[in-house]
Amino acid sequence: MVITAKTKEQAFNIATTMLDGTNLYQDMERTERAGYPIWATEKTYEWVSDLGDRLEVNQHSDSVNIWIDSTHKVTESQIRDALSIISDCIYDIDDKVPTIIENATSIGKARDLLYKAYSEIRDILDKKFPDSELYKEYNLKEA
Repeated sequence: MVITAKTKEQAFNIATTMLDGTNLYQDMERTERAGYPIWATEKTYEWVSDLGDRLEVNQHSDSVNIWIDSTHKVTESQIRDALSIISDCIYDIDDKVPTIIENATSIGKARDLLYKAYSEIRDILDKKFPDSELYKEYNLKEA
């Protein structure tokens, strides 16, 4: 089972529900030892580790990850930069790598992954920036 949240706040709400509404407090001693924030409950066998892209909810000997969707933080400028890099790489492969080298290596697979990334970026644009000029600039309608 995969649990996702749109924000860290929502992830903490889910974690609190999983821990039966128990209040969490930051355990500074464990946080310092671990190198990332740890939120504890009054019960010694329950805690939440804030791992950045997810919260790990620990209860007894079980742990569950709540993944945090970070696409809401993406800016159009970041997407433009990524598209520029992907586009340059694809053109370099097409223009500079001899077919014999491409066939003898994983370069063709790399190009396919770059095209897949194009498509995934288009999906992010569809959600976040549906009227973006990047569609035209990078011919993303065809991706």
